Amino acid sequence: MRTYMKLMLLLIIAAGLIAGCQSADKQSEKPAEQLDAMSLDSETVLARNASKRLVMSFTNRLKGELMAAIAAHEPAGAIGVCKEVAPAIADSTSTDGWIVRRVTDKFRNPDNRATLAELEIMARFNDSTAPRFVEHWEKTDSTNTYYYYEPIRVGALCLNCHGELQTLAPGVMQAVRKQYPSDKATGYQVGDLRGMFVVTADWPEAEGLARELVNDSL
Repeated sequence: MRTYMKLMLLLIIAAGLIAGCQSADKQSEKPAEQLDAMSLDSETVLARNASKRLVMSFTNRLKGELMAAIAAHEPAGAIGVCKEVAPAIADSTSTDGWIVRRVTDKFRNPDNRATLAELEIMARFNDSTAPRFVEHWEKTDSTNTYYYYEPIRVGALCLNCHGELQTLAPGVMQAVRKQYPSDKATGYQVGDLRGMFVVTADWPEAEGLARELVNDSL
């Protein structure tokens, strides 16, 4: 009888130890899982903030060039800026693992034609409850790429070259037809969705510039 009781006591103790080990294992797993999630979130936040900085830089530089061209040569002078300067700004902004593009469904420059996948994302910005941006990661065995999309909406300045045909500034239509014979980018009103920025970042190659951009904004 005593032998039986000792055996039962040992089994109870062993069961308790096993349960305790399993509980400890689960507790030890949680920080690792949480760390992975935090690491992913921090990378996403970093990539997102850097993307916003790149978009802002692109927008400010192009707007400055356009306003200077309009002041010097009237609105028709902005057509040449869009054709020559905008691609140059995109090229200079696209560096160190980053690529910055503008795409649209009603393109003036055929190079800015949106793909079918991009059109699907762009459609999400048409709704009255549209998000301020869309982002996602694409991961494969060899690459980890971050994608950021931000809408481009028509402002009052844009109507000089992208408004209704009868309201375009003098000389604009002639310049457009000369530079862009297949133009589709007129008929807009203030607030309309003109297109969107597409920013891609190859990670971790793009991380260095991302940290520079974010730190500069602090």
